[in-house]
Amino acid sequence: LELVAASVKESNNPMTQYIFDAFNSFQNNYRRLTAISMAYHSEEATLLQDERLAVLIGEDAQHFAKQMTRFYCDWKGYLSTSTSQVSDRTFQDLVKKGLFRLFQPLYEANRGLFEIDNWASSNADQQQFIQEELRTSTNTSAEILTVDMFGACILGSHPVNLYGANFLHHVLGVTNHFVYCDADSCPSLLHHLTMEKERLSQAYGNKNEYVNYRLRLLEDEDDVKGRQNILDYLLRQQHTCARINVLVPLAHRQCWALRFMVDRNYLDLGGLAAKEENLALNTSMFSFLNSGQIPSNMTVRCCLSFAAV
Repeated sequence: LELVAASVKESNNPMTQYIFDAFNSFQNNYRRLTAISMAYHSEEATLLQDERLAVLIGEDAQHFAKQMTRFYCDWKGYLSTSTSQVSDRTFQDLVKKGLFRLFQPLYEANRGLFEIDNWASSNADQQQFIQEELRTSTNTSAEILTVDMFGACILGSHPVNLYGANFLHHVLGVTNHFVYCDADSCPSLLHHLTMEKERLSQAYGNKNEYVNYRLRLLEDEDDVKGRQNILDYLLRQQHTCARINVLVPLAHRQCWALRFMVDRNYLDLGGLAAKEENLALNTSMFSFLNSGQIPSNMTVRCCLSFAAV
């Protein structure tokens, strides 16, 4: 390509130069978008080391971000085919995976590519770990939800697939913890399952789906920091009037979002639950309310505690 560029320059032909520059621009933008399309499978640190994306973290990041988003809008009808991995999902994945440093320049270049409905995998309780005699549902498949940009940021992208998993290892691990473990050497189920995950990985070279899933319910996911940065950024931009439904992180077990809402004063735990819009509109979901109405003196903290149980 360098030889062609040299020949074009020597020709001193404006039309030839224009055609070559157009081809070069097309190739560069397509390669950059293709690199970003790997966001779903890669860590941000890995993506940022890709030479194709170096332009998005330099001084001219905004210029190149505008080039890329304009290129995508011009060619999306041709790129979104079976021969290309570049699609609207390419930009949505940046949000769901918490890739803040790549998200920010592209979002500022074209917000419309992000402000569309996303799909996300539900992380609501499917009674995977309940005693069999207490089970009220036989459904174990995660529901696919349609969410906005804020919901996608809160839920992230961690599909649950427990089909064919070795549930026995998980049951034995929990049983052994409560029956045999010493409180000093193994103080919590989180500690026990973390050690169990490491043992299974070393012994069998694989990862147990149930152990991994249960650990995700006990601790924050690895990409939470990036998702929180994106959520904070969005709320500080033009979405300052946006309201986050407190029941979304509660139902889908994303406690980091609840902590974030409290820390940023988006949620007042000491306030009256009846005056919290999202709680008042969803009283029918609360099985602990006999009358279907929130008591006038119940605080948000109390209401959420009952709802969580």
